Amino acid sequence: MISLGLEKDSLFVNNISKINEASNTFESQFDLRYVWKDPQLAFDTGEMGTNRLEFGQEAAVAKLATIWNPQIKITNIVEKEAQIVPGLFIHYDGKVELIQRVKATFETKLNLDAFPFDTQSLLVAMLSSKYNSNQIALTQDQEDINESGLDPELKVNGWNPQGITFKMNQIRAWNGAFLRQIEARVVMKRIPNAILGSIFTPFLLTLIVPTIFTFFTNVELAPRLVAWSGSILALVALTFTFSVRYPWLGSNSLVSQVFTSGHAYQLISVLLSLTLFNPDVTRRMDRFIVEELVRYLRWLVPIGFLGVLITKSLLTAFDW
Repeated sequence: MISLGLEKDSLFVNNISKINEASNTFESQFDLRYVWKDPQLAFDTGEMGTNRLEFGQEAAVAKLATIWNPQIKITNIVEKEAQIVPGLFIHYDGKVELIQRVKATFETKLNLDAFPFDTQSLLVAMLSSKYNSNQIALTQDQEDINESGLDPELKVNGWNPQGITFKMNQIRAWNGAFLRQIEARVVMKRIPNAILGSIFTPFLLTLIVPTIFTFFTNVELAPRLVAWSGSILALVALTFTFSVRYPWLGSNSLVSQVFTSGHAYQLISVLLSLTLFNPDVTRRMDRFIVEELVRYLRWLVPIGFLGVLITKSLLTAFDW
């Protein structure tokens, strides 16, 4: 067969054991199915006594070395950890099926701005590096789509599997030729419940006591400032703890924005404690105006801050 062909493939995911946000990788086991047709391999079923020849593992590797094949490579695989077990079927009409059971670690780009409401697309990129787009076409028909999918029993700790999508494209090689590539993406949605508790519970606890002291009691300035000093130190410690626990979270992430909002709330509250909520300052101002402002700000500031947090979280959750 000349190096011009039509090659189809499908992917069935058996297992995803780990998604590593720190290294932008995931560990998975799946079955890849490549199909093409080579008329030179057709045979007479009467002579062979079968309508399909089967080759497993070492025999499949040896047979592939003697026939034309599309030589598809997984470009984002971590080679040193890869286990690829092949199986080869040659049908009487020249149809060839190559099944590869792949167990490996794969590189993928994770977008964590919406963490912990994020949905990730885990990439498996397949490329024919030997044949350019004029020599081979990568396609999928309904049979390939039906063969693809996720194991119904697939479970990943902290994630809900959503499905699998495919995209055909081409990339430019070093010599200027265009190479066909097919991208399979396993869509995974994070389960945020446990993470939300670990983020928002200690975060709100660092703010609740000084908020009560400042806005809903008549204590003196010194106790308020002491309470806010402790709150500031606690939030700094909490921010540092999360930066160590989740070092891959950037400044655009929801968690970083929540902590930044908390520091802004602390600053506003300290400034109010030193001014409008400070009897030594308000004594020199119009008493009625101060009372109206205090009555208004007592509810606006904490409720407004809580509203900002809830709105930001909900918008992030539904946008992603």
